[in-house]
Order: sequence, then C-alpha cells, then structure tokens
Amino acid sequence: MLLSVDIIKIVILGGLAAYLAWRYRHKIYKEVNQWLNQNNLTKAALTEVRVIYDHISVGARNIVRKLFVSTNQGPNQKISEEIISKEELRKRDPEIYEWLQNHSCVEQNILEQFQ
Repeated sequence: MLLSVDIIKIVILGGLAAYLAWRYRHKIYKEVNQWLNQNNLTKAALTEVRVIYDHISVGARNIVRKLFVSTNQGPNQKISEEIISKEELRKRDPEIYEWLQNHSCVEQNILEQFQ
C-alpha cells in the first residue's frame, strides 16, 4: 500500500513540475507575442528568439533571465529582463537550473517554438 501512495505522490509532483515549466515557457511566449504586436510584426518576421540565463551578474542566489529577439526588420533587441531566485528557476525549469549548476550562463535559441 505504501508503494502505491509513493507512486501517486511522484505522479502528482511530476505533473506539477511539468505544469510550472509549461506556464513559465508560456510566459516567455506571451512576452514575444506582445512585443511583436506592439511593433506591428508577425511571427514570420522572427529570425531569432534567444533566452539567456545568467547567475554571475546578480549574485549567488539569483538568476537574471533576458529575452532577445531578432527580426528581418532589424538587429537583436532585448525585450525583457527578469531577476528570479535559483529556487524559483528550479521549480519553473529544472532543465535550465541543472545546466546552470555547471555553467555561469546558458543561452537558448527558441525560435522553433514560434514557427
């Protein structure tokens, strides 16, 4: 009986982690779409969408997340910046959190999520 309760807990926690990661990525998606709308552009104009996570510039307990876009209309532009705690990132996106354990900075080009 104890084993089945543990399995249920794992499934619930795994589902919660997946939901938080999806919600966080959805937030980034919304930020890019909002910027596109404000600049009268469509997703077709995007040539690069880059997310940078850096924990060196903000101290030991925090991470800065910067979001950049490039379009066929112009060069790379920073459209948002957010400082989050490492613990919050661990909950939001465990994959990025794990990568940052061994690297000072992580960059992702997420353009494919917009095509």
